Amino acid sequence: MLGGLPDEQDDLIGTIQPGHAFVMRLDDAACPDCESRRPRLAQERHHAAKVGHQSVQRLHATPVSPIFLACFDRGKSLHVPTILVNIVCACTVLWWPAFRNIAHNQYSPSPAGVRMRPTHRIQHALVTGAVVGAVVLSLAGCSSATDPAASTDSTVEGETFVIPQQTGVPPWAYTDDTDALIGMLPDLSSALAPYLGVTIENERTTWENSLLGLESEKYIFVPGADATPERLEKFDFAIALQDAYGFQVKAGNPEIADDMMALCGLSIGLPASSSPIQSLEEQSAKCVKAGEEAIEIKTFPDWASADLATQSGQVDTATATLSSMAYQTAENPDKWTITGPRYLELEIGFAVPKGSAWGPKLVDAFNEMIADGAYAAIFDVYGTSGMMIEESHLVTQ
Repeated sequence: MLGGLPDEQDDLIGTIQPGHAFVMRLDDAACPDCESRRPRLAQERHHAAKVGHQSVQRLHATPVSPIFLACFDRGKSLHVPTILVNIVCACTVLWWPAFRNIAHNQYSPSPAGVRMRPTHRIQHALVTGAVVGAVVLSLAGCSSATDPAASTDSTVEGETFVIPQQTGVPPWAYTDDTDALIGMLPDLSSALAPYLGVTIENERTTWENSLLGLESEKYIFVPGADATPERLEKFDFAIALQDAYGFQVKAGNPEIADDMMALCGLSIGLPASSSPIQSLEEQSAKCVKAGEEAIEIKTFPDWASADLATQSGQVDTATATLSSMAYQTAENPDKWTITGPRYLELEIGFAVPKGSAWGPKLVDAFNEMIADGAYAAIFDVYGTSGMMIEESHLVTQ
């Protein structure tokens, strides 16, 4: 109703035009007896124009939304679907002030006595629904644009990825006389590049920081990680080789019997976050239960530091993979003696975030390398062919 007129004689027709305020006009044909009501209608028209002007001012004064900036900034480096989402973000930010006013009926030209036609109510409902949908979509777009898991699972041909490598662990990863990074893991990582269609850059870091970087999605995979039950709670593993753990002491020091109970009362050095820790803690509990002294487990930033601690007498022995110890002993027979029990036989792989698409990609890449001989060639360089596998597979549990 308008000033008491029946519904069929409502003479307000509202339209929304892009970039303009709500427009009100009077339809004289629809209201032949409105002459006596002209003063009031003129006053309502003035009110509508004032509200519309204020709404346009608010629209022009609205700052660019941080949501749009975040989406746009990230969208520049992403694929088409995300870019389309960012377009929705832009449209939402541009039109949100106007749509918000429509949804709240702030374009009604009179504070009282004005009622929209049913068709206009439907238009309002549709516009409001569209706005809500656009906002949800824009937020989802921003979330996917900033979600590292989503971004690292996507591959752009030739894209560069940084892979963590710890040094001082021959033949796994170490430096030569020119300080160049060499070893099985850097070589395997670099060799994967053409099979994955990306560029690989190896970065020196600690083992602990490698796993932390994988959790934060800084890295797409971490090479040379043991597939332990504890780690499988967070990561999947593309199996690349196999090995077991043992112990080494400084040459000339007392050797250790081939029995896990012979470890009781000894101090053992190894890197923080390395897989043998849990096994040694369990063995220490067995020692205490049997009335023996507990094992003193000392952790270091990397394997090289644990080796130095063994050579300097800070710990009685260091634990490492059999392949690593065999290489060190062959290179420096006057420094090391391999001794003690063999334990923790494990599959070793390239760890990826849980559920990551990189897991299956790595498995396929390794199997291609195995088939064409590139895989065996790397192990031959370091004399570690005993660590080779016949076929890669994905371990998820």
